[in-house]
Amino acid sequence: MYLGIYFAVILSIIHFISEYFANFTKKHIMKIMSLAAGILLSILFLEMLPIFTNLVKDTDPLLFLFPLMGFVGFHSIRAYNFKHIKTKKELKARFRKNHIIAFFIEHFILGFMLTLTFRTPLVSILLFLPFILLTVSSSVLLKIIDKTSKTAMPKLILGSSTLLGALVGTFFSFHKVLFAAAFGYALGSLLYIVSRDIMPQEEKKENLTFFSIGLASTTILLIVIQTFF
Repeated sequence: MYLGIYFAVILSIIHFISEYFANFTKKHIMKIMSLAAGILLSILFLEMLPIFTNLVKDTDPLLFLFPLMGFVGFHSIRAYNFKHIKTKKELKARFRKNHIIAFFIEHFILGFMLTLTFRTPLVSILLFLPFILLTVSSSVLLKIIDKTSKTAMPKLILGSSTLLGALVGTFFSFHKVLFAAAFGYALGSLLYIVSRDIMPQEEKKENLTFFSIGLASTTILLIVIQTFF
């Protein structure tokens, strides 16, 4: 159970020291994001979706609604924000606010998912690598937010978001139905985050290469593990 929390603590520490490698991240961010996207997609489709399907079979088929709710929920928040922007000034203010909120929610979900996968430690371990990559890639945005903030509170809250998500996820782990519902919602949210925020929108050769490396290596690893262990 505590494996996900330990990992979340490490990710939170990386948040707080992120300014030391922000320059490196800025230079290689597309490669990092492409690699993380490839690893996550493989884990989501080959490991986490089957796990969730088995959970639902043992509980209630209506729980299949929760991944849909997680995906649609993230999309609705984004669509609502852009729909209500009227002026350039509001766009700038809301842009910063939205990035702060999105940063918190996304890393909260990462911590949340780390804890929920404690029943299958292999998944938590596999998720840890792309989550590290995502945390490192976030260092650029965190540095910008920190510079534009008058106090250290935003950085403290954002840096703790992964650990907060892990701690909240712990409470859902003790009840079978709540666990399945929370796992499904986080799964849908993570699918949206990967497809909309993590996968690079520009198809450059080097991005496709790193994406393919992450996808292929993780897929082969999962097939080997599922076949022989």
